[in-house]
Amino acid sequence: MLAACSSTNVEDIAPRGQSVSTASRPAGSVAPPTNDYPNLNIATTPAAAQITAEERQQIIDELTAKRGTGAGSGTAGMSEAERLKLLARQRQDETLSAIETAQ
Repeated sequence: MLAACSSTNVEDIAPRGQSVSTASRPAGSVAPPTNDYPNLNIATTPAAAQITAEERQQIIDELTAKRGTGAGSGTAGMSEAERLKLLARQRQDETLSAIETAQ
């Protein structure tokens, strides 16, 4: 069907843009939503109460204290480099024993 032969109008098919009012609003009033774009001029409000600096430091201290307890016995006093070297030696021994038993 050709558009020139159609009885419908372009304005009937496509929605018209909403007109923007130029009237000034009182300070502090919020414009009604237009469902086009968010109004970035409105200050955001947090969804939950923010933690204080003391609460943040307490959480950091608790996590730091718990960091060493999950490693298991014998590795609590080791540095990360020492732990990785020990792990490499254990894997090397396991690999060598697997190779030797396969021959």
